[in-house]
Amino acid sequence: MVVEVTAIVTATGVTGLKMEVPRGIRGLLANQISIDDLRAEAVMPQSGELALQVLLVDPVVMPARAIAEMLDHMIKEQSARLD
Repeated sequence: MVVEVTAIVTATGVTGLKMEVPRGIRGLLANQISIDDLRAEAVMPQSGELALQVLLVDPVVMPARAIAEMLDHMIKEQSARLD
């Protein structure tokens, strides 16, 4: 996960400046990190069940009732690259 922060850049390197991240933003980041971790877990063993879980919990994927069909379509379209 990458988070952009304010920094000081000098000839000796980059130093990030400490800043307070609002609680709501921290929650969104924690949620996204969990989704990305689950996505990586699904890819390595090529688990359709975990991939479906990722799609179900990802807030940008809607509507939930069409997710299983979308996953089947994605796997079919990418099948040559998944072997």
